Order: sequence, then C-alpha cells, then structure tokens
Amino acid sequence: MRTFPALCGAATVFCGASAMWSCGSSSPSGPTPAPTKTISLQGNLAFDNVVVGFPRIATLTIVNSGNASLNVTGLTVPNGYTANWTSGAIAAGTSQNVTIGFGPTSAGSFNGTITVLSDQTSGVNSIPVSGIAFSNLFVGWEGTATFSFATSPGFVCAMSWIVTFESIAGQFSGTWTAGPPCGQGTLTGNISSADSISGLTLDALATVPPACSRVAGDGLFSGTLSGNHALVQRSETIRCTGGPDIVRSITLSMNKQ
Repeated sequence: MRTFPALCGAATVFCGASAMWSCGSSSPSGPTPAPTKTISLQGNLAFDNVVVGFPRIATLTIVNSGNASLNVTGLTVPNGYTANWTSGAIAAGTSQNVTIGFGPTSAGSFNGTITVLSDQTSGVNSIPVSGIAFSNLFVGWEGTATFSFATSPGFVCAMSWIVTFESIAGQFSGTWTAGPPCGQGTLTGNISSADSISGLTLDALATVPPACSRVAGDGLFSGTLSGNHALVQRSETIRCTGGPDIVRSITLSMNKQ
C-alpha cells in the first residue's frame, strides 16, 4: 500500500497528477506605498485695522495630510508680521498651529503672502495676509487753532492736545488747553478706516465766546490724519447778544510730539 506524508492543517493543493502540501504559507504582499507629504495652510489672516503700538494675533494652521512626516525648514512673513514657529516636523495626518502677529511700527497697508518652506511632495504652501495700521494718538500733540471770523480778523490760539486711547478699536478721548481767548476743552472721537479723525468734539464753552450761542453747526469737527500731522477744519455760525450772526471757520493743526 502506498503511503503519504501527514497533512499540515487542511490545505492540500493538487496540480495535475502531482500532490503538493502547503504548511503555513501566506499570499505575497503588494508594494510599499510611496511616502507622501501633502501640505495645506488654513486660517483667517485678514487683520483689518490696527493701531500702531497695539498688535493683534491670528492663528495659521499647517496641515500635513500625507502618510509621511513633513519637515518644515522655514516660514517667511511680510514686513509688519511675526511668527512664533518657523521649523520642525509635522507627523503624518497631523497639524501645527502658528501664531501670526501683526504689529507694524508705522502706518500703512501691509499686504503680502506667508510661505512655508518644507520637503512637501504636493499641496499649497502659501496663504495671503493683509492688514492696515493707523497712527497711534497715545501721545501728546501740540499745535495751533486758527479762528477766522467773517466780520473781523481771525486770531490764533496755541494749543496742547493730550490724547489717550480707550480701546484698540480706535476710539480716543482727551483734553486740550490753550491761552486766552481760547480756554480749554475736551475732545472725543475715533480713527476711521480712512485713516482720519472723525467725530472730534470741542467743548462748546471753550469754542463759543461768552454771551454767544451756536446757531449753525453741531460742534463736531472732523479732519485728516497723515503721519504725525492732524488737520481739522470746520465752519459754524454763532450769535452773540446785541450783534449780528458771525460766521467763523476753525482750523486745528496738530503735530505729534
């Protein structure tokens, strides 16, 4: 009688007339996937308006959606911006948050692109960034106020304007003082997106002579802010006891100290 070797498990393969036995064999595996390092950048980096001296921050997220570690070797930002993380490894399927600061030292528009340098195999490694900075009024300003009357020569008051910020949104308040006959007063307002001083309010007792009242004009003065110089102009009509209505124009010219 012909005998056969013991079977290994239950696997027996017959090929033609020959019998073959397989013990613990497995199917061959496929090729190893090529490493991928896919980068993408996420975040809202439109800073809008800031005041010089009051920086703001936003978060940039660097995402690696590949199957291999992404090695970041650098991160470039435009003038006026900073980044608290510029290099390192980002594991596959993870991300890295970067704090982007916007704190320019001068007024102006600061638009550009942030670029991440790495060994990426695909993806987009840049993102736009934008912001506008306005002059900081958190200092003393000095200048002159010229009052020009339609019925008499104008006179000039030397003024000292001390301004303090109430919030980084651009609101400000302060006081001004001047020699006779201008006196002293208060002012409030805000810096608008057009880099101007709007809603500048002068105390009525200081701008209208005694025994007079304002009959045209609301006491609000607005003007432009350019670098270290502020120019505010306004005309109004006042009525004094025993006299005709007087049309006068007021020009405030201030320089940052």
